[in-house]
Amino acid sequence: MPRDRGFTLLEVLVALVILVLVLGGVFARLHFAVDAVSDAEREAAATEAAKTFFAELGTTRPLAYGVSEGDLPQGQHWRLLISPLRERPPEAPAGLLEGHNVSLTLSWRQNGRPVGLTFQTLALGIEK
Repeated sequence: MPRDRGFTLLEVLVALVILVLVLGGVFARLHFAVDAVSDAEREAAATEAAKTFFAELGTTRPLAYGVSEGDLPQGQHWRLLISPLRERPPEAPAGLLEGHNVSLTLSWRQNGRPVGLTFQTLALGIEK
C-alpha cells in the first residue's frame, strides 16, 4: 500500500510550535518599539515645553531669583530655578544686565513610575 503524501500530526505540531515562538519574538520586539516611540514623543513634548519656558524668560516670565513650580496641561510638572551667575557686589548699581543660571526640570509619570528631564541654560537679563 503506497503511503499518502502529506504531513504527519507531529510535523504539523512542530511547525506550529516554531511559528508561535517566532511570532512571540516579533510581538515582543513590536511592543518594545511602541514603548520606545511613546518615550520619544513624551521627551519631544518636554523639550518643546522647555523651549517655550526659556523663550518666555525675561519677557512674559520674569527673571526672578528663586524656585517656582506648576503643572502643564499635558500632565507634566515643572520646577524652575533661577540663580545669579555670579554674586553682584554690594556697591554695584541695580538694573544692570547680568547673567543668570536657569534650570528647568519637567517630570511626569509613565507606566506608574516617575520620569523627568532637566534642562539648563544661561540667560542674560535684568533680575526683577
